[in-house]
Amino acid sequence: MKTQLFFLVSILFLISCAQKKAPIEIIKNYDVIYAGTSNSFAKPMRAEISKSVSQKIIKLLGKTTGTVGVYTLFVNETGGVDKVRKETLIKKNGEKFEAKNADDILKTLIPEIEKWKFEPAEKEGNPVKSKLQFELIRIPESNSIKLHFRKLMKTGDVQIDKGVYFVAAEEMPKPIGGVKAIQARVSYPDLARRAGIQGRVFVKAYIDEEGNVVKTEIIKGIGGGCDEAAQKAVEETKFVPGKQRGKTVKVQAVVPILFQLDANVKFFLIGEEAGSKPDAAEIKGSVIDTNRNLPVIAGNISLAGTRLGAATDEKGNFVIKDIPPGKYKLNFSHSAYGGKESEKYEFKKGKRYIFNVKVTR
Repeated sequence: MKTQLFFLVSILFLISCAQKKAPIEIIKNYDVIYAGTSNSFAKPMRAEISKSVSQKIIKLLGKTTGTVGVYTLFVNETGGVDKVRKETLIKKNGEKFEAKNADDILKTLIPEIEKWKFEPAEKEGNPVKSKLQFELIRIPESNSIKLHFRKLMKTGDVQIDKGVYFVAAEEMPKPIGGVKAIQARVSYPDLARRAGIQGRVFVKAYIDEEGNVVKTEIIKGIGGGCDEAAQKAVEETKFVPGKQRGKTVKVQAVVPILFQLDANVKFFLIGEEAGSKPDAAEIKGSVIDTNRNLPVIAGNISLAGTRLGAATDEKGNFVIKDIPPGKYKLNFSHSAYGGKESEKYEFKKGKRYIFNVKVTR
């Protein structure tokens, strides 16, 4: 009986061991392993996307344009890519989002990334592991995919003690010449312009007691080279230094830099006819991109000073009804083209006015 009981206990013990879960794996901190140095980054030597893969990505994207993906590459000492990580995209209003079919796009990219070759980062003359980011950007005018490689979202070789810099001072630093002086130094990257990328880049600047910018970091970027252009403009700016209790002090301040496209928009009133209502006016028309000779979809046409407006459909057409008689300016706005206001037009009751709006970038 004891022998049988021993075998039964042994069997139950073996079964319980077999059902035990595998030990939890501790994932390595790849951000530390591939840290490299603050002033050394891998440089692309052979990195491109084939035409066939570009077309596959375009099909997956649907109508999405601009920056459609941001990825971090973990590059080894020989210049090959060990790992890739998908990063979060941010809209102009600050909301996080993911491009359509983002996971499928990354799977499509992997065979291409495996072929890429980089000049590795160096530390004390020796090649080291490092990180590098790239953006996937869809250019609407040529319906193509472009790669934009960039350093990680902070730069500056100077090592500083951030605790020494006031987050808020009684008198905050002010750019000499105002924000307009910084904006005047900003060069809008051609890639971002062609991709319709616009919005605000927020740059944190570390400003010393003499008003010099010692270091900058990107707090929120929009990509397409705009982040780097914003940093460069802030770094070249001289500030009136901040003060605390009457003494100049080191301060960290966030500077917003605006990137906004201004389209060349022309409004043509080509005719008028009887409207559908005797006591109100109407507008109908179409918006055309003259560079590509294609309709502008999802553009907004509105009457300045009112809540009246309409979005263009898939053929670029729009209709605005129930307009009180009077003189109005027309506003055109679009995420990829920017905005423009027309001269004043007089709209009479019982009339429908026909417009052609031509947009050139």
